[in-house]
Amino acid sequence: MIVSLLVHANKSRQLLSIQSGRWSGPEVVQRILATHRAFSGTFIVESVAAQAYISHFLRELGSIPVVDFKTGRKQMSLEWQVESLAAEMERGQWIIPSDAGKPNNAEVTTLLRDLLYYSPSAHTPDRVAAACFARWGAERGAQRAEFGRIGMFTR
Repeated sequence: MIVSLLVHANKSRQLLSIQSGRWSGPEVVQRILATHRAFSGTFIVESVAAQAYISHFLRELGSIPVVDFKTGRKQMSLEWQVESLAAEMERGQWIIPSDAGKPNNAEVTTLLRDLLYYSPSAHTPDRVAAACFARWGAERGAQRAEFGRIGMFTR
């Protein structure tokens, strides 16, 4: 799952793209490289369990800024991140691609559906988790004023 955001000067987050699929490790890395070529920015990588190898490969390449996100408790939990994402959306900080107010592609439609039916007691859907990690990266970048575009890979 790759979610790409553009962070505007007013800290609003514009959803640029969502990519999903069942990819091999090398294909994941190639997709991240292609996404970086398209949008630049920093990749936030969920670096727990099997995902840690992606962060390792990207660092070996040395051409893409990578920040690890280690899911944990409190502010590093997915529940906290989803709450933060929901608060930003409630404040109108997210720009979601649409045509006449309707999502303009299946990935966006699925993300919005997953958000609508999100339950903290169930598994966090991959697109929601990816958006949360990208949101976390956007917030981190906004605080340090060094990231413009944020790319993200998870699961």
